[in-house]
Amino acid sequence: MNHLIFHRFDDIGPYNDNTINILDRLEELCIPSIVAVIPNKLERKMADYIKELKYCIVAQHGVNHLNKVNAGWLDEFPEYLDKCIIKKQIRDGRDYLKEVLQRPITTYIPPWNNTSRQTVEILEELGFQVYSSQYNKLVESTMLQVPISIDVVKSYHPKSILKPYDVITNEVQNTMKYIDNYFIGIMYHPNEFLDNDVEMILNLIESYKAMAMEYFDLRELLMKIDTKEI
Repeated sequence: MNHLIFHRFDDIGPYNDNTINILDRLEELCIPSIVAVIPNKLERKMADYIKELKYCIVAQHGVNHLNKVNAGWLDEFPEYLDKCIIKKQIRDGRDYLKEVLQRPITTYIPPWNNTSRQTVEILEELGFQVYSSQYNKLVESTMLQVPISIDVVKSYHPKSILKPYDVITNEVQNTMKYIDNYFIGIMYHPNEFLDNDVEMILNLIESYKAMAMEYFDLRELLMKIDTKEI
């Protein structure tokens, strides 16, 4: 099987130079990006920048990206919250992104790659077509699932530490051996990167340029309706 790679950038909202530098380089290389935007943290300057990107696909990344559980896997919309409130917040967040970014929002990426069964049902009711979490957090849903398989970050606390370049490339090679899908998703949190991390990430992205999904292929994948099959 010939595998293709897509790049997903999470926690987009504040204007951040490292995020800009990475996305600028992807645009120069004509490599598409998926940007997971937090509606209530999106700064106008960042919104104006995203609107100008030609090879960028926008996804909704929660609403506030605030954890609401006391223990276990973090979740912005756990099961105990009122369904009507969750639905309104997600709908309002999506409508805001559509208005300020002037793009369709058909993909939902839950903060921490995790959300409740109730929220999955809400996403279906709101007409989201694609759900992107991570490979070990798939859900039962009519939405197309496009998970990430690799996180470039080794540790998030007390601060973000990236995996070494060789470790990431080995993970890519190993993932090719067992993954069922033809695509491999790599997740980045560029707002957390140090300046010297950016060069390594750009080298990584450029080294897999030949395997990168074409923009129109990725856009078509994320616009599919009424199917879970890839």
